[in-house]
Amino acid sequence: MQPFLAKLRVVLRREALWPIWVGLLAALVLVFGIGSFGLWEPQEIKLADEARIALEIEKAEEAPASAEEALTPTDEQSEGSAAPTPEVAPATPSGPKLPSALPFQRFAVSRGISLWGPSEGGVRLPLALIGLCLVLTTYLLGSRLGSPRAGLFAAIVVLSMPLLVFQSRQVTSDIGTAAGQTFLIAGLIGLAWPGTGRHRVLESVLFGVLATIGAVIAATAGGVLLGLMPPLFAIVLGVGGVIPLLRLQARRRPEAPPLRWSTIVVAAVAAGAAIAAVAVFFHQVFQLHDAAAGARALFGQALGAESGYQS
Repeated sequence: MQPFLAKLRVVLRREALWPIWVGLLAALVLVFGIGSFGLWEPQEIKLADEARIALEIEKAEEAPASAEEALTPTDEQSEGSAAPTPEVAPATPSGPKLPSALPFQRFAVSRGISLWGPSEGGVRLPLALIGLCLVLTTYLLGSRLGSPRAGLFAAIVVLSMPLLVFQSRQVTSDIGTAAGQTFLIAGLIGLAWPGTGRHRVLESVLFGVLATIGAVIAATAGGVLLGLMPPLFAIVLGVGGVIPLLRLQARRRPEAPPLRWSTIVVAAVAAGAAIAAVAVFFHQVFQLHDAAAGARALFGQALGAESGYQS
């Protein structure tokens, strides 16, 4: 027994294997028993039905195109017979029409139904996997800013949060928003402080892809206001606040590592993206129109929303 425990202790202390242990622990907490019945939110069935209907509409839109291709005569058939090609009416599933641009959560649930069927596990498993990716990204973020030990503790702390566990196992959750923001922050942090060695370019490309995926998920899951603005402003304040400290440290300690250009570029890009997100939000919510009598106006124009409020 003692030799086995000694070998196990050696294996557990290998930092290269810590991401695997974090993933296995997250899978045990978030994925284990996901297909069983439990005390779920009553509104979950409504969202699951909407995702199922969206999947049916998607399949119905693809069915006419495939049927037309199958009924299109070949050159030999068209020469031998001039029979007219019957018209195929597109099949439309029963249920309410849903918009073509689906939110991320409905998209994830519909993919789960498509892959694993309309069951408890098929509906919840995609969200649980997203939560698992969030935990692994937290480990990556902690390792990048600190050390593998810091990343391990950060992942354990995040995994011990009941909110994360419930959000990852319920359909009525905002796990997509949280995961997208975590991906975006981790990707931008990796670009701001790139690694060293021969894999530096590859790491920068992977972190850029991670930031792009995070921005898309955060925008489609939480919108511009709640999905994109918080992580972008966090990067602007965090990275932008570190730049003066690094410059001050370089003046006091010449042997300190110099300020990298990538840190400045990431701070500038995040600031530009945050300003663009604010502009998109105001463009979607508000509009300029002729000011009414007694309203606050600038050059005869007032800022109004759909509710009629003017400022």
